[in-house]
Amino acid sequence: MATPKQPPAANVVGLTWANLNWLPDRMTLNGFTYRIEHNKSENWDGGEHFQFYKTKILVDQYVEFFSRHGEFSSKNIFELGTFDGGSTAFWYETLRPEKLVAIDIKDREDSEYFRDWVAGKRGIRTYWRVDQSDKERLRQCVYDNFSAPLDLVIDDASHLYEPSKASFEALFPLCRPGAIYILEDWAWDHWELSPHPFPSERRLTDLVLEFIEAAGGSKYLISHVDVYQGFAAIIKWSAEIDANFSLDKYIVRRPKVRPAGLLQKLRTRIAKIY
Repeated sequence: MATPKQPPAANVVGLTWANLNWLPDRMTLNGFTYRIEHNKSENWDGGEHFQFYKTKILVDQYVEFFSRHGEFSSKNIFELGTFDGGSTAFWYETLRPEKLVAIDIKDREDSEYFRDWVAGKRGIRTYWRVDQSDKERLRQCVYDNFSAPLDLVIDDASHLYEPSKASFEALFPLCRPGAIYILEDWAWDHWELSPHPFPSERRLTDLVLEFIEAAGGSKYLISHVDVYQGFAAIIKWSAEIDANFSLDKYIVRRPKVRPAGLLQKLRTRIAKIY
């Protein structure tokens, strides 16, 4: 099957990417301010704002990624990790979905700034106090809000191996064929940061490697995995996945066998010792 020609990046989601206005410590979009937390200045003079943990470098990676998926439709989006709503507003304004549901583990409610932004918009809902590892709760959030399978899932929540894997196993079966599942900030174990962000946690790189293993071990689960510095994108194939989906079941690892010659050398060496 021929690969469809991809349109220029600016045409992927209309002109919304071009409407992003960047300054060193903030980004503005459609009249709302997003303070870039990684570059925030001590003397903030931008007034009320969203807290935004995405940088221009990361957003540029997303623009490049979506430019290569020009026919992708993102009507139904599920986001894990909305923080204070800035990322939810960002995805809605750039991808223009019909429905966008976002969850976060924080014990809070929507901020006044978020409520001002969402006023008059339809199809947006947030859930607070939801643990991304709670598979049943995630599924229920989907069942309660979407009448069709998910097109896009964005995991920008804990960045930890076990919870992220649990979310994937809960939500990937609810995605349509061709859907995109994004795992953001997978590379924290490779960042030159001091102190290390998660010194005692299993690296998220291992989960990305499992996605690649599953893509190689099954013809019908994952069509391909796109890996960027800031995120990994898993593209669903056409598999029918049951509710008890386990990623491990789709990974084939053959036992490691020592070369016959090496094994014989070891036996000879042991025999000489004894």
